[in-house]
Amino acid sequence: MKGFNSIFQQRLNELLELEKYTDAAKKTGVNINALKDYIYGKTIPKAENLGRIAAGYGVSADWLAGRIDDRREAVRRLPDAGCRAIFTERLNSLIGKRSDREIAADSGFSEYAIWEYRKGKIGPKLYALIDMADFFDVSIDYLIGLEAG
Repeated sequence: MKGFNSIFQQRLNELLELEKYTDAAKKTGVNINALKDYIYGKTIPKAENLGRIAAGYGVSADWLAGRIDDRREAVRRLPDAGCRAIFTERLNSLIGKRSDREIAADSGFSEYAIWEYRKGKIGPKLYALIDMADFFDVSIDYLIGLEAG
């Protein structure tokens, strides 16, 4: 967990390097205190805020998370449905007709977490997004709606 968080912190710092927190908050829609907590490693963003930061700066969420080294451009606007709704829809599509129990056994996620993600009750944090993207062999950008389906 520590490795990707430090990469995320480093890349977020890179984006915010020449900008005030208030400007970054306006650009991304992410609370100033949350941005500071991410930079100092106090918390890890959930899908919604990761998507807001990526879209606000026009970079790939996969790049922010350290999954790819290419800082490629990404969409500058999140889908109207929002990250959690898109994530829920895409996760359900990827899972298909398999049960939560089957996915839990294959992926290492708890059956309860999968159920909550599938129902849209909670959004995954960064480390869960990385693991899910790896498990389903898709990008984080795809999972949270920054990449077309």
